[in-house]
Amino acid sequence: MVKIKGGLLLFLVCAAYFVLFCPPNFTGAQNADMLLCAENANINNLGIYPSDEHIQYLHLSRMAMSATPLLKTLENIIVYRHWHYGYPFYLTSLAAIVPVKIFNKTFLPGGDLTSWYVLVLRQLSAVYMIGAIVLLIYLLNGFRFTISSAAIFLFLSSIPCVFGNNMWWHPDSLATLLTVLTIFSLCKDDLKLGTWFYIAGVFCGLAAGTKVIGIFLLPAVAIYMGISVRNLKGKYIIFIKKGLMFLGLVSVVIIISNPLLAVRGFAGEIIETLRIQSLKNTLGWEEQWLQNARIWYRESLSGSFGLWFTYLIACCFCIMGILYDSRKRIFYVLILCWAIPFSCYLLFFVTNTSGRYFIPVLLPLLSCVCSPSLWRVVRGSSTFKKPIAWLSMLIALFIAYQFVLYIRTDIATYTQMLNKEKESRAINFYTVLKKNYLEKISHSAPLIIYRDYYIYLPPQQEYVAYNNLWYPVGYEEITGINPDIIVLRKKEIKEQLDEMYRIIQIPAMASKRTEDFLAFYKDAHNASLKGFQKLYTTDYAIAFIRNNFSDVDCNPGTGGYQGKNVFRKTER
Repeated sequence: MVKIKGGLLLFLVCAAYFVLFCPPNFTGAQNADMLLCAENANINNLGIYPSDEHIQYLHLSRMAMSATPLLKTLENIIVYRHWHYGYPFYLTSLAAIVPVKIFNKTFLPGGDLTSWYVLVLRQLSAVYMIGAIVLLIYLLNGFRFTISSAAIFLFLSSIPCVFGNNMWWHPDSLATLLTVLTIFSLCKDDLKLGTWFYIAGVFCGLAAGTKVIGIFLLPAVAIYMGISVRNLKGKYIIFIKKGLMFLGLVSVVIIISNPLLAVRGFAGEIIETLRIQSLKNTLGWEEQWLQNARIWYRESLSGSFGLWFTYLIACCFCIMGILYDSRKRIFYVLILCWAIPFSCYLLFFVTNTSGRYFIPVLLPLLSCVCSPSLWRVVRGSSTFKKPIAWLSMLIALFIAYQFVLYIRTDIATYTQMLNKEKESRAINFYTVLKKNYLEKISHSAPLIIYRDYYIYLPPQQEYVAYNNLWYPVGYEEITGINPDIIVLRKKEIKEQLDEMYRIIQIPAMASKRTEDFLAFYKDAHNASLKGFQKLYTTDYAIAFIRNNFSDVDCNPGTGGYQGKNVFRKTER
């Protein structure tokens, strides 16, 4: 009965937590281009980058396209092309949006469903995270304590990186759930190396097939098997056989969950993509980044998971669980053996300090803060009962203080995500550009616009927009595109200009293309692009219009149009 009451209360808390994310998850997604506009430097320490979600959505949209013949549709579904993440992530995402697509086609044909698709996809992240937290609570107390279960959920779900990740569609939540499911299965196996052991192998394979981090579970599994040797009573042949079967099962699941690994051409592409991804994570994406634990803590972990004493308390509780909690000792051993190797890899070999990388590690580790082991020591100690009681109270105050910091950060993140459309500089720039300029241009054919990748220009019949992703552009590309209007972010201009100045100093890297890039961004910086004049500028971006538009009077001093109400495009 207690379990039922505890489970019911926990279910209600989980349901409320799930619904909480619907409003922000429905915003900033009126169309695919708007996914790029949720820019906010204050949430980047959590690893929430709009460009990731945008690129993933473009690939998922292609997978969801119906085609003729049926074989082409199957090809779209299987050949997902975005090899940075595993197929399980894209397949589950596709399965989630199919009901929305069917409902729309049946009852509400037409219209852009991006907002609804993205809502479902982002809520899917919340579902995965809720599932992982609930499993951890079950492993800690078996739902036996009603208030305790709800309190543990509130603490773990309020971790800023966990909370923020629920408002973003990315494979980290799925990878976290699969990691916790692996630990859960091994705990259920309880050193027997039986059915649950092989179920753990399936989840481990799925975790590795979704994100490569699943491979880091293998050291924990190896130590788990080492502890289980005594149960085999010296039958080392069986021990070796079971270990090989586990590795074989993991390998088979990775290939089954990523069937293109069995196709030579695609397998080469996937492995090469992951190799380059690993190099970039190690060396830095745009430039050489530094890497050490202090930088990780200062730039990411302190804000996304907590202050230093939180990690110290979690580690101490985990160790105490190993020493004093015989019933759940395996749980604590697995968490520690999983956390140590992967944390060391992130802290000392990965330069991209995105807090979300630590979610699969620190969510299970921080769950140890809710361990009952410390309180068992207090009850069982007579000599040091009073000092330990004071220490326990001090630790409780530290945890409460950290929880308050969590909530404060979560409120700020939630507010930012809820208002991302209203506060987006990209959307605001587009609104003024469209109202004051684009709508006043008289043209018989669609305008051709070149834009910086992060400039917001939603699909319209009035223009055709081009971009070069995040790669540099020069006069050679502009001549080929022959745009009527060019729109560039000032941040992009400065970054590309700095990069070209750096490259030009290295003879082995410099080329005529570099000189062309440099000339283009230098002219853009000076608002004097060849063949164009400044149309509209803010501190965020600048728009240029081709000189052969008549009746144009642009006043650089005001940053906007100061002439007649109609632009007319003349012959080129």
